[in-house]
Amino acid sequence: RYPCRCRILQIPSNNAKDKLTAVVDLLGYAQSGATINFTATFTSNGTNAVPPYSLQSQYVTSGTNGQAINYIWGTRVANVTVTTEYADLNASKTINFIAVVPIFFNISNIPPSLQSSSSSVATIDGVAYSYAQLTKKPTSFDWGCNTTHTYDFQPIVYNSSGTCFVFNSVTIDGFSSTRNSGTVTVSTCKTQSITASYSPQYELYEISSPSAGGSVSPGTSWYAPSSSVTISETPNTTGHYVFIDWTCNGTGCYSGTATSKSVTLNNPINETAVFQSTTTSTSTTSTSTTTSTTSTSTTSTSTTTSTTSTSTSTTSTSTTSTSTTTSTTVTTTSTTST
Repeated sequence: RYPCRCRILQIPSNNAKDKLTAVVDLLGYAQSGATINFTATFTSNGTNAVPPYSLQSQYVTSGTNGQAINYIWGTRVANVTVTTEYADLNASKTINFIAVVPIFFNISNIPPSLQSSSSSVATIDGVAYSYAQLTKKPTSFDWGCNTTHTYDFQPIVYNSSGTCFVFNSVTIDGFSSTRNSGTVTVSTCKTQSITASYSPQYELYEISSPSAGGSVSPGTSWYAPSSSVTISETPNTTGHYVFIDWTCNGTGCYSGTATSKSVTLNNPINETAVFQSTTTSTSTTSTSTTTSTTSTSTTSTSTTTSTTSTSTSTTSTSTTSTSTTTSTTVTTTSTTST
């Protein structure tokens, strides 16, 4: 005997193919080459008329893993019983095809540059979507009635340098929430709209030049449009720096010598506080001077007296101090009598 069991993946009645898997085994061993006969019967669900549901094939042969794969699809609410037969064995499974509810996603205040971007703006049921994928028309998603789904909108979406868009709120079927992630249940079984709202913010980029010259306030940060922000600077006096002026870039920025000033952000603004060092250095050069004194020798002779010359030698020293060495002349007189 060949026991047969049927495992079925259930999806809403959105005309997508629902996978049917019949498995044939013998004492736990998969049987390949078995021909499985698939049939489907329909019963009404409430007041809805039951349309025919299509099977891809009536007969399917099992593969080496013992599985015979088939598909069924339809577009209306119905209970469909699928029966698989092999030899004198059979197994049945009833599928409850539930109503499909069109769900529309919208995102407000996102510029065209981001609308065409491939970057993710939200994750729905664990799958990331770009703006174009999420807001495709005519229908964003087809969800089954009374099913629950998850959503997670990006808290911040960055555009060009200095501009970003911040999540504000999400409105689901008329009810608003400031949480960017959560769950939604299709409880009304009717078309729903889910709208996420974003708003722009602009960057104030503020630095010191040089960085050791001083500090700036409030520093780099993001602000909502039309925000008024006071910029100020504090020089590093310990390091002997003084403030010179502000240089800037961006419409509405401030350039000048005021130590503090208010700027209004309706676009990105760059502000640089320029500082200058007051420290100076002195260089001293010493000159060396050498003085030389020449000695003089004199000899004087008379008929009665012989005088030996006197020699004086002076030695000079360099730099700013001169030392003198004196040799005292010794005179010897010799008298000869006649």
